[in-house]
Amino acid sequence: MRAKEFIIENEQNTNVDSNLLMVLDSEKNRFAAADQPDPKIRLDSLINIVRSIPGSEMFNAGALISAYDNNPSLKNIIRDIKKDDSGVRYVYLKTDSDVEDAEIDNDEFDNDADQELDTEKLAAERTVDQMSKRALKKRK
Repeated sequence: MRAKEFIIENEQNTNVDSNLLMVLDSEKNRFAAADQPDPKIRLDSLINIVRSIPGSEMFNAGALISAYDNNPSLKNIIRDIKKDDSGVRYVYLKTDSDVEDAEIDNDEFDNDADQELDTEKLAAERTVDQMSKRALKKRK
C-alpha cells in the first residue's frame, strides 16, 4: 500500500464516525421529543440509515463496534449494544437523565469557574439541538 491509500482510508473512517454521530444524535433528539423512556434503534436499521449517507456505504456492525470502542463521543450517546428478549440486536441510546446521573456521580462541579464553563457548553448544546430539530422538521 502507498501512503496516500492510508491517508484516504483514515479520512473515510473519520467521515463514517461523523455520519454515525449525526444519525445517532438526530435519533436521540427524536426520541427525546417523543418522550420515550428507553430509546433504542434496531442495529440493522441504524446500519441502513448510515449506509444511505454518501461516504458511509461500507458501514457495518463491525465498524460500529470499532467506532464505539475508539470514539469517546459515541460512548456519550450509546448506552449499550445488545439483543433483546426476541433476539433482535438493538443500539440503546443514553437519555438526558443518564447523562445527568453520570454528571452527578462524577462530582465535576467543585469550582465556580467550572460551573460557568459548563453553563456555556449547555447553552451551545441547546442551540445545536434546536437547529437539528428545525432541520428535521423541514425534511418532513
